[in-house]
Amino acid sequence: MALLALGALICWIFFKDQISATTIGLAAISMMVVCKVVSWEDVVSYKQACNVLVWFATLVAAIVGLVAVFFANHYMFASITAQVAAMLPVVLVTAMNVPELI
Repeated sequence: MALLALGALICWIFFKDQISATTIGLAAISMMVVCKVVSWEDVVSYKQACNVLVWFATLVAAIVGLVAVFFANHYMFASITAQVAAMLPVVLVTAMNVPELI
């Protein structure tokens, strides 16, 4: 476990521009589970952390979907001004209410 933690720390220090810190953390935890340093039951026993991860991932997916719809609808309008006037209020109100919708 110490080697995996040290490896993650080294990656966070020296490869922070090439690899995301989240990717390094998930890779370190995954390697700990694969190497049987930590059991899967230990990982899922932290229900609050798993709950935050699931809800945040859902929130990000919903916002990405809204942005995709906003840009896809761009081709249905004659001008950018018309699109912004028609779509932006709807998209913003929907984005503000995403936590309630999920």
